[in-house]
Amino acid sequence: MRIAKYIVVILCFFAFSCVYLHAAPAPAGGGKKPAANADEGSAAADEGKGGDGGVGIMGGNFGKGTDAVFFNDESLVSTPVPTVTPAIRIEKPEIKAWDNIRNTRDLIKRCTTDLPRYEKFMRKEFMSNLNEMQKVITTLHTYALLYKRDEVEYVWGNAAKKGEKTLATCEEFASEFNENYDQMIKNQKAVMKLLSKASAKIQQPDQVRQEWENNREQMFWAKKKIDYFNSLFVDYVAKYNKAIDEKDKLVEKLLTEHRELHKP
Repeated sequence: MRIAKYIVVILCFFAFSCVYLHAAPAPAGGGKKPAANADEGSAAADEGKGGDGGVGIMGGNFGKGTDAVFFNDESLVSTPVPTVTPAIRIEKPEIKAWDNIRNTRDLIKRCTTDLPRYEKFMRKEFMSNLNEMQKVITTLHTYALLYKRDEVEYVWGNAAKKGEKTLATCEEFASEFNENYDQMIKNQKAVMKLLSKASAKIQQPDQVRQEWENNREQMFWAKKKIDYFNSLFVDYVAKYNKAIDEKDKLVEKLLTEHRELHKP
């Protein structure tokens, strides 16, 4: 019971305190500080409008210090000063020399870029075709040659045709590389001819010679790659012909054995 009395007393104390605080009188003038003079009042009103009586947010006249500053275009105008430009005349022999140098460099780049790609294509495609041809050879037997010869020849013809097509494509690749190298040789000879006969008309003949030497060195390595591609192509042609001979010999052997066994 004592605890209940204490709680009631405490609640009553807090209630009287809240009533006293809310009932306290407000300060005189509603808490608003009067303007010191009329000038301050007008200045405050102008400040709310954007300054100097203008409207600063909604548009209208802008206040002091907000006028746009226009760039003076005349400050960019200046009197042109003549400069001495050297007269450079490029003779025709020099143009031809640099054209040959550039064409040779482009052909070297083409060969060194395409040779690995074409070699990879030739290896992958032809070996796949050769394996298909070998598979047909290993499945040949006497019964198929006697009673299903058309089917045997059809399957073999498709496999051999794929290999022939791959070799024909690779032969075109080899011809292109060989033609490119022949053109490199012609370009290099033309440059040396111009250097020997018209070096006086070339402004920097030493630089032309340096580029010629660079091309010759790169041509040496390009030639090795072209020769390897050619040898690889010749080797694949030999393997293709060998597979055809192997098939023909096997057919002849099986048919001969059959005739010998059934000879009256």
